[in-house]
Amino acid sequence: METVVRPSASHDLLGSFPRLSNPGQLSSDALNRAYQHVSKHWLPVKQDVLGLVVERLEARDYDMNDECCLLSDLKQDFALYLYVLKEISDLPFSPINEAQHPAEMLASCSCEQLLTIVRGIRSNPPEHSFPWAVDNMDQRRDRVTTGAVCAEIVAERWNLDSEVAFLSAILRQLGIMLIRWNYPHISRRAVKKVSDSWNLDKCLEQLLGFSPVMLGIKFALECGFSRTVFYSFYGTNLPTEIEVVVPEEDGYDDRADAYLTICEISDALVRSGEPESYPVVQMYWEELQKTLVDELGVGLFDELRQRAKTETALELHAKHLPSEEYGVPVKADALNVGVYIRENRHLKNCPLELRDSLLELYAHMRPGNVSHRCLSSLVRNVIPAAGFDFGCIFTLNPDARVLHPMVVIGNPPASLLKAVPLTQGSEISDSVASAFSCNLPYRDVVETGDSSAHTLFTAVVGTTRKVGVLALQAHTTVENEEEVFASFKALRHALNDFLNV
Repeated sequence: METVVRPSASHDLLGSFPRLSNPGQLSSDALNRAYQHVSKHWLPVKQDVLGLVVERLEARDYDMNDECCLLSDLKQDFALYLYVLKEISDLPFSPINEAQHPAEMLASCSCEQLLTIVRGIRSNPPEHSFPWAVDNMDQRRDRVTTGAVCAEIVAERWNLDSEVAFLSAILRQLGIMLIRWNYPHISRRAVKKVSDSWNLDKCLEQLLGFSPVMLGIKFALECGFSRTVFYSFYGTNLPTEIEVVVPEEDGYDDRADAYLTICEISDALVRSGEPESYPVVQMYWEELQKTLVDELGVGLFDELRQRAKTETALELHAKHLPSEEYGVPVKADALNVGVYIRENRHLKNCPLELRDSLLELYAHMRPGNVSHRCLSSLVRNVIPAAGFDFGCIFTLNPDARVLHPMVVIGNPPASLLKAVPLTQGSEISDSVASAFSCNLPYRDVVETGDSSAHTLFTAVVGTTRKVGVLALQAHTTVENEEEVFASFKALRHALNDFLNV
């Protein structure tokens, strides 16, 4: 058996966290009623992730003998990921009284069975009658996903099962997410009761009659997950109700506390983003980060950024960057890139590939300065791969009131590469000039030399001051022009950020 390696200080530090108690809650009427309710209404799934999974299943893109790719896609949205696992556990062929592992559960299904599952949720997306329930929902999803990926990475470093660590970290946060979505009025009451000695979980337990985390445990029992998952809640101190129904696994008891510690690290990361709900966790998390960096290296946060691709991961990576990035001194307090990402609201409407590429660039931007490396990659790599044949960035000569083509993207026609007076021009030039005088992105259908029509997207560059125009022509084979338009707007916003204008 491989040796489990873990930071010597982290477990002692996290010993101050409240451990689960009162296992009798598992059979309480209040918990059972709540579980039935939240199981019926669940959580909203990310439609872009769901669409990607459906598309790839329909195209038979997944190798059903290698579940890693499908698992990776599902984990981009933990609500979809858990929903699929629960539906698999309810299938007639699902083994009874056998420990189930996420990868094995997916491997046990055919492509047709998985399609039936995901199409079911696609045709019935949950809606909500309480607007405040969706407040900050994306940020909470972001933190939960980041915490789970962090658990996954640490588990790999400690020679543990990373899939179990990811699943367990999600399950520990599942209850609070379900309550916030399905019982928003109770959540609001609980938040008002939070104090230094009573965090949100304790306040909800007082109002509901059970701890939110018990919903995650109940879900795990219903799915028949492996014993190791329950170690992530209890360590080796499994309550009798779980001992008698979850099969034993030889050789895993000595790893139980390590799984528990990993999930408490994940919890600390998630809760540190909500000081109003968990007032004292920020102190633990600040100390824990130092321990993790000392034991696992600062590369932990770089890996977290690359794998999670979330705002939280980017902010953590930025915080732990060395004092120089790309050879230019950077102040650590200026690296709050998450603010820039949140303001680029068009990112959420982009295809996943483009969003990932832009998030990668944002991770390396230098707020308050011109980010030359980001600009270069944006022009050379990201824009051509985002659905555009060619384009140009025009810059303004303020004295002459002329826009000059300065940065060429792809191989545009000569008609686009001409100076554009702000008073007159050719058909394409008119689009560029019109974009400069308008604050909103502009699109126009233009004809090229072969008499075919193409869509040219244009928009002014600069928010605090107008410095030029971005012009991009979409691929002629584009099927979803609205999606390309959303991509264009996200690219224009990123260009402004990287230029610091």
